[in-house]
Amino acid sequence: MRALPLRSRRGIALAVSATLAPLTMVSLAAPVAAHAATCAQVTIIGVRGSSATAGTGGTTHNGSIYVSGGLANVQPAASDINAGTALSVHYEGVYYPAAILPTNPLDNFSNYFSSEGTGVTNLRKDIEYDASHCPSSKIVLLGLSQGAQVVGDVLDKTTPTQLSAAAKGKIVAAGLWGDPEFKAGETYDTGTYKGGDGAWPRGKTNLSTFASRLRDFCLDGDSMCQANWVFGWGVHGTYGNASYQQSMANWVLTKL
Repeated sequence: MRALPLRSRRGIALAVSATLAPLTMVSLAAPVAAHAATCAQVTIIGVRGSSATAGTGGTTHNGSIYVSGGLANVQPAASDINAGTALSVHYEGVYYPAAILPTNPLDNFSNYFSSEGTGVTNLRKDIEYDASHCPSSKIVLLGLSQGAQVVGDVLDKTTPTQLSAAAKGKIVAAGLWGDPEFKAGETYDTGTYKGGDGAWPRGKTNLSTFASRLRDFCLDGDSMCQANWVFGWGVHGTYGNASYQQSMANWVLTKL
């Protein structure tokens, strides 16, 4: 995980303190169980956005996912994928704090970046677990806001701890919304964005290993993927809307 320079953190915190709208929340429709003896043909791993509803029932998969729930504002896309395929589908929500960005201008963002780091660790653990225990299952990753940053950092070829080659090969699609590390001009970018980078953009081609399996969706004026701190929180809160979720699901279905 790359640390954000203190000067940048202070500037971001000052802007965030001006206005901060919550993300759109969507509750999980049905419980999510740990992998049974018979694995599903598709495993969807969701990483919820900041402050979105956590899962319940403790953890499983070596502590990396909730026993039930936890997909929150990426659940609609997961459900749309399930409805759109004849393949069997299994859902999992990554266990992590999903801490919201601070509103105190003196805060150094340590809680947020600690939260995101926990998400990276647990998502990586879960992908490796699934690749080992259900080797025939196709893995789909979905991440929104902080969750998108988590997914991106796991897939980033410059991240110090990399997924195994076997685990990388099981991932067929990764869908991101409102990614704070959005890098404009990549082949997998989509949405209404006008060309700007995210709040703390990743390096050019850092996700090139997964370019053909990745969709990074960003809206014009967004607070995170376009770094529009003062005015973009309302835009950032719309990624849970049905149209954006269905659009991502339709793209994932082409990869199954």
